[in-house]
Amino acid sequence: MYEGKGNDGNDKPFEPSSAGFLSQTYSASRKHNPIVRALTRASEDVNLTRRFLDRMIDAREHDLDVQQYDTMRDLVHYGEATSSSLLYLGLECCNVRDESADGVASRIGASVGIITALRSLVYRANFGEIALPAEIMTKHNVPEQFLLNPPDRFNGSELSPQEEVADEALKAAVREMAHVAGAYLSEARKMQGGVPKEGRSALLPAVGALSYLTKLNSVGYNLFHEDLIAQDGLSSRLGKLGNTFSLTRAWLTGVF
Repeated sequence: MYEGKGNDGNDKPFEPSSAGFLSQTYSASRKHNPIVRALTRASEDVNLTRRFLDRMIDAREHDLDVQQYDTMRDLVHYGEATSSSLLYLGLECCNVRDESADGVASRIGASVGIITALRSLVYRANFGEIALPAEIMTKHNVPEQFLLNPPDRFNGSELSPQEEVADEALKAAVREMAHVAGAYLSEARKMQGGVPKEGRSALLPAVGALSYLTKLNSVGYNLFHEDLIAQDGLSSRLGKLGNTFSLTRAWLTGVF
């Protein structure tokens, strides 16, 4: 699954170029833009690789015009270009430039990309966007309208027979995506022993990803379950407490 960090001929420390969004942002007022100030300081301290910043911005800009990815591979590539690139930069901020660490970061980023798509499904459907790749929906016969116009599950009414069939199809599609995300995290876990100690804190996003997959499994891969959507209930509060514990343990032990 891992295809490496890629190489587009721009493997150099971060410096503003003469064109592009990144250059325009960098050239903006450093006094009033905290992001630019932070980038400047990080670049001066650890020589951030500009390629990863470019990849993140290009991928996010492209995503603005995407209402639905065609394949899982497309979604994984997006996750690698965004989440993995951010993890690479985090490792560099820890003064870690290591092939083993990059391999772990790549897999975590791919998993986070898939999980982010799952977490955003309900919200994005309000804007006519579908977070599930088309090939997954076709494979499991998930009706598009079931996502774009979902039934009201919280008014006490039961799903119709057709809606129940569509609901089970959606759960099967979500389960498959969750298993792919879990496989990437499983590989990352097996490889984490090769990550230098000083760089392990940069990989803590894996803890949140693992936590979400565990919770998704506990609700039967139902993305519309109240425990996944509600932010102020007892279950949500207990989940946040558990996440805090897991993050603390990973921080102290260096193992997620």
